[in-house]
Amino acid sequence: MSLINLRYDIYPQMEAYDLMDSGRYVPYAMLCGPKKYASAEINTDDMGFRFTYHKKDYVIPENIQDYSEINILIGASTVFGVGATSDRTTISSIISEKTGELWLNLGNRGCNSLQEYIHLILFLQRVKRVKRIVFLSGINDLYLSVVNNTDCFYDQRFWMNDNLIELSITKRVFAGFFSWLYRMPFEHISNVRISRMPFAFINDWKTASYKIHEQTIEEKFEIYFSRYQRNFKLYKGISVAYNCEIEFFLQPFAHWIDRNHTENEAKIFDYLNELQKNETWFHVSKVLKDREIYKMLLSTFHKIASEEQLKFTNCNEFLKEPVDYFVDAVHLTDEANRIIADKIIKS
Repeated sequence: MSLINLRYDIYPQMEAYDLMDSGRYVPYAMLCGPKKYASAEINTDDMGFRFTYHKKDYVIPENIQDYSEINILIGASTVFGVGATSDRTTISSIISEKTGELWLNLGNRGCNSLQEYIHLILFLQRVKRVKRIVFLSGINDLYLSVVNNTDCFYDQRFWMNDNLIELSITKRVFAGFFSWLYRMPFEHISNVRISRMPFAFINDWKTASYKIHEQTIEEKFEIYFSRYQRNFKLYKGISVAYNCEIEFFLQPFAHWIDRNHTENEAKIFDYLNELQKNETWFHVSKVLKDREIYKMLLSTFHKIASEEQLKFTNCNEFLKEPVDYFVDAVHLTDEANRIIADKIIKS
């Protein structure tokens, strides 16, 4: 396998993540990890959340009601620990081992911030005492905001699934085929009658009453931040209701780090860029690499956090040394996990 995948040569643990099931649908939050997954590197409980190493044993969110006091680290795949060599080297496990305090890992690969919140509140109704909640997040919502050309009442990802559910199977099949054939957005094709789909490449069909407004990049970021304004208000409400500390850490992104990539990182990025050059992520990442956008993100997050009197921390400032921090543009090595864990402990 390693002969055809450079990632496995440099970071052998990544094969375990590639082999792992992507997830499953659950009520309300819609997305969760595979339940009771077991391997040498990755283990999940009956609810699909990863084990945390604590006092020479493992603790799991499934048993949250049994613990007298807990702390929670919540986010998507970075919190889950994609890139970590084992359950013991995720950020939550490192914090637990260093402090002796119990930290549960509520990381869910692929979730957006609203899905993270839904999972959190479903767990909170079962806790005895929660001391700290740390959100380590931001990238998935950013990606979904940039990649989608339309807004909706529901957050992105909820809307994508809802849109598919509303369509008949026949219309889904035809829309998928003509979207692929004409290289046009699925949401454009799916909003026309099946009889008109073969003619969707003709420009004048877009002038009909079902025309969809395509957002500018400025509009996309405006919606992104409006959702985080909502999120921070919700976080503040939890802080008050449960008398606990809540902090938001903007997760690291390889191209926001103020240093050159290491040799291994550069090899991986070149390899993945070639592999993904025709995929959505390749084009979205070009937008995210813009330093002016990064500066705008920091400025706006600081403003939102200040308004809600919550602490905001930028993890990208901590990864400065010429060592391997990234297994890809967003997922971290054990060494990066240790640094982020130390900053969470000291914050």
